Amino acid sequence: MANLIITTSTNAFLVDLGVFAPLVGYKKATFQKRSISFQLMNDESFVRVENSQGESWSVSMQASGQSLIIDTIDGIIPTSNSDLFDILYSKL
Repeated sequence: MANLIITTSTNAFLVDLGVFAPLVGYKKATFQKRSISFQLMNDESFVRVENSQGESWSVSMQASGQSLIIDTIDGIIPTSNSDLFDILYSKL
């Protein structure tokens, strides 16, 4: 089973939670683009994803602390967390 796989549409991110489903409590989720923001941490150890209700998650392209690992975004494999941030931002 894979890590997170993200597919985008015009208005939303569809997230397949893969191996993280038992931890999070659901297999797939959608997030509206207008309600999501991203922050790349200064040390580039992870990207924080925050929704409009103030909930946040740490994601990374590799194992890093408590981060959820992203395998692909629309079939693109991030090469670094900076690249991950850039790809996510380009999909907004």
